[in-house]
Amino acid sequence: MDDDIRNGTGAENAGGAEPAEAAEAGGSAVAPVASGKVAVYRLTAAVLAVAAAAVRSLAIIFSFDSGPGYFVEGAFLPGLAVALTAVGFIWILTSLFLVPPGSLPVQPDFSTGKVYFAGVFAAFIMISDGCYRVYGLLRSDSIETVRAVFDRSSTAYLTGRNARIAFIMTAVCVLASFGSALCFFTRAEGKKNRISALVGLFPIIRATCGIALTHFDMTVTMNSPVKMMTEFALMASMVFFLYEDRFDISAEKARPRLYFTSALAAQLLCLVSGLSGIAGYFSGAVTNSELVIESLFCITVFFYALARTGAFCGAGGKPGAAGEEAADGETAPAADPDADDTAAGATAADGETAVAEGTDAAPSDPDAPAADPDAPGDA
Repeated sequence: MDDDIRNGTGAENAGGAEPAEAAEAGGSAVAPVASGKVAVYRLTAAVLAVAAAAVRSLAIIFSFDSGPGYFVEGAFLPGLAVALTAVGFIWILTSLFLVPPGSLPVQPDFSTGKVYFAGVFAAFIMISDGCYRVYGLLRSDSIETVRAVFDRSSTAYLTGRNARIAFIMTAVCVLASFGSALCFFTRAEGKKNRISALVGLFPIIRATCGIALTHFDMTVTMNSPVKMMTEFALMASMVFFLYEDRFDISAEKARPRLYFTSALAAQLLCLVSGLSGIAGYFSGAVTNSELVIESLFCITVFFYALARTGAFCGAGGKPGAAGEEAADGETAPAADPDADDTAAGATAADGETAVAEGTDAAPSDPDAPAADPDAPGDA
């Protein structure tokens, strides 16, 4: 009876200690839940992004008045596009609270073919962007305008504040575009060091220049929905590039959940802004060159973030401190505590039986003669 009670208690302790240890270490049972949540967020964010981008593109084509730069009053499609974008953005923000800490890697492996192609494609677009802007600055009419707005003795100086800002930001944008190309080439090759972290600031500067050039372009009304959506998308891309750059600094600086959320938000807003802007350009609704350029930039960011997020979520790499056990559990089946209890009990029972059998097989006889230490051993 005592042995049964003791063995039963031991089995209970063995069965009860393992879940506790697994819970303290972020046990394997957490992994399928965390992985499932990440997959759900990626899928729903992609569906909402495609739906919002498609509806907004149709709204630009059929319900946008390019004269004043606004949607037709009372049109259904613009309101639906805004609603889908808002719902998608709010849903993505909830991932900050619903995705468990430690369930995403702090040292992800981005060395995949899709990431390489996305990086090279983004670098090519940035080189093209820089060359186009250099060409714009070197045109004769641009040079004359710049001379006039910087000449304090001319009347154009008094009214050329926005033109001066545009020239300065364009010059900075040229440098940022070529620097962004270097950054994307570096990340396509999978390099992660202090230098790659430094050049990782160029895409952030490029997005900042895009916001400034769009905002101070007085040929488009200040509160135009196309201009505002473009600026929101560029802001989202800035946040995304900021948290991506933290991976290149060190694992301690990485913020996996914020990176995941910012990447999904950038994909949503950049696809909505970029696709609708390009659709507006081909339909003739959007004629401003700066808005078209930023639409191409947003599409580039969308494909780049999509490839990087896919590698980030499906990959190896070093998991977070609270999620190492969870990451292992995604590839290996969870241990069965009942099976462990059964094995432990069987082992204990076999051990007791062996001891008992050994005792019966060699009973001690007090009358038996003692062994002779000088006797030769068996050959």
